[in-house]
Amino acid sequence: MQRIILTKTSQTPNIAHLYEHIYVAQLDTFLNSHHFYRYLDYQIDARTYPDGLIYIDASLFFDETDISENQLLEIKLLIDTDSINGALWQVSAEKRSEIFGQKGNIKKCLKVIDNQPWVPIKNLTMYNSETCINPIDFKYLPLTANHFKQLKCEIILDSKFAVTKPEYIPLFTVLAYILIDNISVMLADDFYYFGTGNDCLYEEKSAKEIANFITRREQNNKLTDELSACQDLVQKMKDNGFLVKLSRQLQCASPQKIAPDELKIYQSTGKLVGQQGWKNVAKETNIQEILNNIKLKISFGKVTQAITFNRLT
Repeated sequence: MQRIILTKTSQTPNIAHLYEHIYVAQLDTFLNSHHFYRYLDYQIDARTYPDGLIYIDASLFFDETDISENQLLEIKLLIDTDSINGALWQVSAEKRSEIFGQKGNIKKCLKVIDNQPWVPIKNLTMYNSETCINPIDFKYLPLTANHFKQLKCEIILDSKFAVTKPEYIPLFTVLAYILIDNISVMLADDFYYFGTGNDCLYEEKSAKEIANFITRREQNNKLTDELSACQDLVQKMKDNGFLVKLSRQLQCASPQKIAPDELKIYQSTGKLVGQQGWKNVAKETNIQEILNNIKLKISFGKVTQAITFNRLT
C-alpha cells in the first residue's frame, strides 16, 4: 500500500478549487486506464482550503511497481473548454453559486497553477497560510435552490433473492458500495454531477445503497445516457477482472487491500462477518450471482429509469 500526499498553493483559491476538481477527474481516468477502481484499488481525499492550499491524499492499495508517486507527479492535465466547464458545473453545485469571471482568464490562472510543481508532503518543510492572507481571486455569486436539481442513484437487491439468501447481504453491501462509488466518480467526471452523500437501507426483505447528487437545472442530460454509461462502466470493470479481484481481496482480508467495515455492516444489516465468514461467502460465483440480482435505478424527481446487470457478458 502507498499513501501519497501532494500539495500545491495558489494566490487564487477559488480557481485552485477548480484545479482540484480537474486534477482528481483526470487522476481517476489515469488510474482507471490501468484497471484500478475506487475503494477496491484506491481512495482519494482532495481538498482546497480558503488560503489556496490544494491537498491531495491518495491511498493506493497496490504495489509501487504498478504505479509510482512519480507517475502521479508527472500527470499533465488537459485544461480545455470541456474540463473547465465540467469543473465549473461541479463547483457551482457544491457551493450553490457560480464563479464570476471570463473563461479565458480562468484558463490562464489554471495554467499558472498547473505549471507549478506538486510538492509531496515528505518533501515539504512547512507551509504557512499567512503567505496567502490577501489572495487575488475570482468571486462566487450565490444562486438559489431553483438553479439546481437533485439526482438519486440506487443499487437495489432483488427482494426475493434477499429473503432466500440472507447470508449474501453483507457481501451485497460491499459490492454495492464499490459499484456506487465508481458510478459516482463516473457521473461526476463525465456528467459533472456533485455528490452530496450516500445512504444505505437494509430491511428484512430489501437492501439498497443510495447515492445523491446535485447539478445545475439547465443541464440537459438524459437518464438513458447516464444509465448506458453506468452499464458500460460495470461491464468494463468486469472485463478487467473486478469480480476475481474483489473475491481474492475479501477472502485475504489483507490490511493492504480493502477491508470491509464490519461494524458498519453489522449496524446496517445486523450481521457481523469475520475473516472466516468472508472466506466462505466471498466467492466469485456468489458475487456474480448477486450482480445478476441487482438493479440500478436513477431518478430525477418523479422521472425514474432502471437497468439490470444480469445480461453482462
